[in-house]
Amino acid sequence: MSESTDRSLRVSLGELLNAAPYSGIAGLVQVGINREEDHMTTASGHTSAISARKVIDTDVFDASGKKIGEVKDVVLDKTSNNIMFAIVGFGGLMGVGEKYHPIPWSELDYKEGRKGYVVGFTKDQLAAAPAGSIEELTKDDGRAYRDRAFDYYKVRPYWQH
Repeated sequence: MSESTDRSLRVSLGELLNAAPYSGIAGLVQVGINREEDHMTTASGHTSAISARKVIDTDVFDASGKKIGEVKDVVLDKTSNNIMFAIVGFGGLMGVGEKYHPIPWSELDYKEGRKGYVVGFTKDQLAAAPAGSIEELTKDDGRAYRDRAFDYYKVRPYWQH
């Protein structure tokens, strides 16, 4: 498969929303979002719908309430209409030295009181998790890092339901 063909099979919300804000394709990509609402349903059903623009840059906390990073992007599986994973940035200072981790969407639990997502693992567990640049995470349709992330976090793959 050529690079251009590979690229056409996966896309991040940030890329689409920046390329076509509030146009037809951006509206379709917002995964069932109703602009009148503020919530996004996940595969596990544990949160309501939210606009992709509000997801990006949202803080991520560990179970103890300590901020451990923020959502940098969301990667969609266009062929199955599922969210492949969130790209969460950890560490670094003002983007320098930051590591990007693919985290299955179902592992992010939005907590209104925190105005952020809570994950059920520690910063040390995240430090040992699959990571790479955003380009690496989405290379070849993002499947390699998707598979590694679902395996590492022991999450049932949405594509096997």
